Amino acid sequence: MATDLVKCPHCFGEKPAAAKVCLHCGRDEQGFGPMVRTSQAVAISEGGIVRKRPKRNNLAVHMVLACLVTVIGFLLMLSSGLGALLFVAGIIWLGSIKARIWWRDQRR
Repeated sequence: MATDLVKCPHCFGEKPAAAKVCLHCGRDEQGFGPMVRTSQAVAISEGGIVRKRPKRNNLAVHMVLACLVTVIGFLLMLSSGLGALLFVAGIIWLGSIKARIWWRDQRR
């Protein structure tokens, strides 16, 4: 049984003709609704909707620490083998932080 598919005017994704909202962007025909799915928790209060932010790891602190370890490792690398180890560990740490930031941004 084939269903009729139409293109969403907002995200151009295909959706069933009988659907009230787009399955891709969540908007209805008039354009109301979320543009992007988020993982925010929503709590209803007497005054209206209150949005609570989800708990996230602050990766900026990790990025600064990884840069600091990399710079110290580079400076110590000029004089000892421990510096080379710190430098390589800092580079690996920076790469993993960048991957985590990219992954978190892709999931939003």
